[in-house]
Amino acid sequence: MTLPAHAPTDALRAIVSRSSGLGLPHESIGHLLGISDTTLRKWYKADLDTGRAAAHAAVASTLYDKAISGDNACLIFYARTQLKWAEAPREVVVSGSIISISAALESATARLGMDAIDGECVDVE
Repeated sequence: MTLPAHAPTDALRAIVSRSSGLGLPHESIGHLLGISDTTLRKWYKADLDTGRAAAHAAVASTLYDKAISGDNACLIFYARTQLKWAEAPREVVVSGSIISISAALESATARLGMDAIDGECVDVE
């Protein structure tokens, strides 16, 4: 006995798009429609992709709006994730020991007899 061919409808596409945006796994979305995840991907690939992208855009838009309105937590999160800002480390672990960067800089300037050291900090991998 063969199953009837699946026929996508606008209502089913809306369910797939919304469910994908909510982060449901394909297998779960397929269960909602009564189809396999293979059939889901065959007929609804664009809806799966669009639903997820639309959800990301909505969340990003809300985050941005809250950050612009002055929500400090949103401002900090946005700056760290989108602008790649981070607080400068105050201590560094080297060979199991903690070294204070400001103390090391003071010690280096004292040994060199300088008020300050001009230079650029770079990350070393």
